[in-house]
Amino acid sequence: MSPQETWAEATRRLTRVLDAATIDAERRATPMAVERICGWHRAIFLTTFESHAGRVREDHESVEFGVPVEIRGEMRDWPVRGNDRSVCDLGGSARGVRGVQHE
Repeated sequence: MSPQETWAEATRRLTRVLDAATIDAERRATPMAVERICGWHRAIFLTTFESHAGRVREDHESVEFGVPVEIRGEMRDWPVRGNDRSVCDLGGSARGVRGVQHE
């Protein structure tokens, strides 16, 4: 799959997960837990990054991926690199996600 196809597939799957989570939240209050977050992650990335889908990275693991963006009429991959803390300040790392369970 090309980077653009990968992005499109992940975006389609993200839309489905968000729609389902919204419907679920409207029906009942559901506590946030690591299992739930990992389930969403698995549902989004199973077809694009199967070996990582649903797995929380450890704090020392880095992440690198490209986000397709249009720059001056041309599609390019904008690189995103760093550890989970720099990419997602909401606790995308193992320690941060595990902390959600206890809040």
